[in-house]
Amino acid sequence: MSRSHHQKLARTYHFAFEVNVDKTTDIGRNRLIATTSTTSPDGNAPMLIPLVPVDNVWRLDDGWVCMQIVADGQQSLACP
Repeated sequence: MSRSHHQKLARTYHFAFEVNVDKTTDIGRNRLIATTSTTSPDGNAPMLIPLVPVDNVWRLDDGWVCMQIVADGQQSLACP
């Protein structure tokens, strides 16, 4: 996935959400799940965010990022 998808997600969430990671859980197969608490103008809610290793750093899972970037009910064509 292109870096622009991650940047678009960051711009979308930058002003709308505050995300606090409460804990991470190793679910195996080089995957972590971050259990988070989010705060937005619409209220507070928990969110699970999958992370995968990329170049020895934990990154947002591309599939999860694609599910977050939706315009007019359509997922980005660049997503798998």
